[in-house]
Amino acid sequence: MNTKAPSPKQWQLLHRLQAAGCPVDCARIAPPDYPLRVTQLAREGLDNVYSLPGGIGIILPLRIVASSAVTICDFRLRARWLQDSVSWVARCSEHERSYCLQTATHHLNFDPGAVLNRRTWHTGNLRRGSYLQGFLVGTTAGVLPEGESVLEATLLIEDLYGTEYPYSVRLTTN
Repeated sequence: MNTKAPSPKQWQLLHRLQAAGCPVDCARIAPPDYPLRVTQLAREGLDNVYSLPGGIGIILPLRIVASSAVTICDFRLRARWLQDSVSWVARCSEHERSYCLQTATHHLNFDPGAVLNRRTWHTGNLRRGSYLQGFLVGTTAGVLPEGESVLEATLLIEDLYGTEYPYSVRLTTN
């Protein structure tokens, strides 16, 4: 009997196989050891996904807690409704102290201290018990799916060694 826990990628694949109807009992398989705990934070009365001129805007509020020392190197978002990869927004050229997202009806500004986009490599070093909290703010090409108010996605957080840790997220749209 193999008692070794699967890797995060294997764990995600096993859950996807089970969801597709394959006879996999994920409850009997030990979960992988993740160096991070990720909690998606609520944004009362606000959506996470917006139509933009020529694309989609994404605002993902998170709290990331290190259960062991880890260096975050990259954030990626994958979903069946995404046509292209998400580009994490850089500081705004018009508002140098902000990260901005211009929707069809709003200009959303984010304080640099509240944006996780820049929290990789040297600022993404987390000791055990430390945390990051804020927003991932990004854009991508494409259009929002019609008639869906909740969109499922997987947030992948890559560490210094190239290991990806998948976390399920639910994004809302109007």
